[in-house]
Amino acid sequence: MRAFLDSADQTSALAVIDPQIQLFLPNYRLVPHEEPLPADQERPRTRYAASSSPCYAELIVTRLFYSHQAVGGGQLQASFLYRDFGPAAADPRWTYAGSGTFPLHAFPPSNEGESEAANMELRTMFQASFEQFARDLVHSRRRHRRRAS
Repeated sequence: MRAFLDSADQTSALAVIDPQIQLFLPNYRLVPHEEPLPADQERPRTRYAASSSPCYAELIVTRLFYSHQAVGGGQLQASFLYRDFGPAAADPRWTYAGSGTFPLHAFPPSNEGESEAANMELRTMFQASFEQFARDLVHSRRRHRRRAS
């Protein structure tokens, strides 16, 4: 999938839909990292970036997967991981993982003339996957805060 939706494409697709607003983090700044994490890397509990910011969170695209079923056609599954470190914490105080799966009808393209439509559909479904993830995360965060109070 990296050939069709690389890190730069993911960053620009997310920028259009304002992830900070969807995650209710308006004062946070999205800092993209172009180099993907190795797939086999075990996720450390510490911060990925060398930031010491007191308000630090991470949003990681953990998986982009295309599957094609004989019945139903293609699907894009995008998985995300959100880690909130809070005020200067070394370990995350709250973590949420989720994904969204959406059907694809134009992707992959059958010929060169269909490439633009197929790539637009892929990008749109990636955005929809993130929007689903964001809604689920916000709902989970609210439940978590209610239980903690």
